[in-house]
Amino acid sequence: MGIVAFIFKAIKEERTGDELEDLIKKGDKNLNILWNSLPSLVDASHYPVLRMFQHLYELKESATMIKDFRRSLSQGDIPDNKTMFNNWRTRLPAKCEPFQVWKDLLECRNCVFQIMSDQIMGSSHPNKENYEQFVQ
Repeated sequence: MGIVAFIFKAIKEERTGDELEDLIKKGDKNLNILWNSLPSLVDASHYPVLRMFQHLYELKESATMIKDFRRSLSQGDIPDNKTMFNNWRTRLPAKCEPFQVWKDLLECRNCVFQIMSDQIMGSSHPNKENYEQFVQ
């Protein structure tokens, strides 16, 4: 299982923030080691590592977003992730990127939405009915 899948599994299992931070730090450390082992002149061999860094960044953001989302739901508030969604909209891959890059990114973000949807459907949040129209 890759680091990305492993971290998302941890997010879904509602591991503590410290455990997730440790996993993300380990992933970052391993990617930095890998990056430093590459030639100093940037070439095509760097692209996969850059993509892994992007995945890790997305996961870190996702973990933060889900943590804030869960906290808001537990307090009976309506979670506000508008800023994060705007960031996601502005940080799309270039049109020239391979389909797989788009697929990976959108699957990652879809997983976050699914986790949030599951949280809403499983919660006893007073505004649950208001959310159901957005997750169907």
